[in-house]
Order: sequence, then structure tokens, then C-alpha cells
Amino acid sequence: MRQIDSAEKRLLLRVEEAAALLGVGRTTVYAMVSAQKLPIVRIGRSVRIPRESLVQWIQELVEGKADERGVDSPASAIPRVRYAFKPPPQSRS
Repeated sequence: MRQIDSAEKRLLLRVEEAAALLGVGRTTVYAMVSAQKLPIVRIGRSVRIPRESLVQWIQELVEGKADERGVDSPASAIPRVRYAFKPPPQSRS
């Protein structure tokens, strides 16, 4: 019989736990949260992701129903980053 981890019993997951379950990085999950691609619950300043909502969201993605909500793939939630520095000027010879 399989041992149940304490994280499996909890209703709300931390971002790190959701990232591990999704197989993506913590930064990706935060980007998805900020883009409102994942349902969240705020407890004070803490961000938690309801386990059942995460499972339902994944099922909707697999079934193709998530497109109706405007949710694409997790990669679409990653914001495009522009570099904060300018490349050095090219020397002209």
C-alpha cells in the first residue's frame, strides 16, 4: 500500500508544490498566476492553488474545453521579457 504524503491530504497547494505536480518551474507557475491562467486563493500575502481546481483545469486543457475560457498552454502564460540592458555598440572599422 502506498504511503500518502501530507501534501496529498491538503486542499490548498503552495506554488512550489503545484509546480512539482505540473512538472514546470516555480517561476512558470507564478507567471500563470499573474496572467490569471490558474485559479488561486490568497491567504494574507500567501498564494495557494486549490488542488481540485488544478485537477479540473488540467482536465479542461486535455479535453480542449479550456480554450473557451481563454486558457491556452502553460507556455502562453510566460510573459515575454525584454532585456533591461542595451547591447554594447558595435565598433565600426
